[in-house]
Amino acid sequence: MNKNTSWTLKNIQPFPSDNPTQRTSFEVNSDETTTVAHRISFSNRVRSIETKYDNDDPIANSIASRNTKFCIQLYCKSRKSSSSKMIILVQVQRRSGCSLAFSKEYKALVQAVKYGVVMAPKASIGVTDRTPSTMIPNHLSVIPIEDGLLERNLENAQTQLLSNAYDEQLLGLEDIASTTNPQLSSEDIVLKASKLIMLDEEYSGIRESISSIIKMKETDDAFPPDTKYFRGLALTILANDLSALSRESTLNSYIEDGRWCFLLLIPSLIDDMKNASINQHNASLAAKCLSILFKDSVGARSQVNKEVLKVLENAKCIGKLSHARLERASQSAMNEILMMK
Repeated sequence: MNKNTSWTLKNIQPFPSDNPTQRTSFEVNSDETTTVAHRISFSNRVRSIETKYDNDDPIANSIASRNTKFCIQLYCKSRKSSSSKMIILVQVQRRSGCSLAFSKEYKALVQAVKYGVVMAPKASIGVTDRTPSTMIPNHLSVIPIEDGLLERNLENAQTQLLSNAYDEQLLGLEDIASTTNPQLSSEDIVLKASKLIMLDEEYSGIRESISSIIKMKETDDAFPPDTKYFRGLALTILANDLSALSRESTLNSYIEDGRWCFLLLIPSLIDDMKNASINQHNASLAAKCLSILFKDSVGARSQVNKEVLKVLENAKCIGKLSHARLERASQSAMNEILMMK
């Protein structure tokens, strides 16, 4: 399969009469299959959906958030009359992963293909009820968590990470990624969790596991089955921790403390950027980490050379074609480098 950044179809086949139509399929009246294909690839780029397009066989394999995998296939159907437009069947099928994430991407594809409306992903969940703004307090109180609950949660996740079982390790990574996500936890919880992971010897197993995953090459025999997602969770945790400490303007002091040797991870993060053409999700996470490190750490900036700039520029170009989040993160990292000159 060709690993293209957009869909340039060479042919489209009739829908097999003996095949059942998937429930998540829809029709669009169009004589231009290229328009349909362009709308799909443009929507996927804006929504940062990592996709491999096959131009010979009209199929696209996509990966959305939470490692949700789905495929998109295009077929032509018989015209209702000789004067009517061709009917294109767009068949979207979930392969694995979160049903809610798939439902969101399916709705976005329908909007893009049928109506030409691209739905940019929202950073946070909005309020649907029409509540007058005057009735919403400026500072909503956060319900405090039970004493020791965060520590017990991290202890449990650490036990899972240090297990030899892949499923246990995966659960541990997902749990920590959620705990350190400010959109799912409060910023206070995220900051406290980040500090515990960074400095507390009780949780050294977490930072050692995260570091070993990030440093591991994807060709290593020890790497778990779904390497992209596994590595992506480790990069997500790192990015969440760096962001929390950077917001507090204390990241540099934590780096100098040296209990979690962030600077030793930079070569691995750059390797992720070099693989941007085959792994846009993780490259965008790596670029986010580098951007924060370049902004807050003199030691990180000292590792910058012409090769790093070239790698970031190349990743930005790939993101511009197929993955908006990668484009933005790469540009942000480049901006931090250019500001220090």
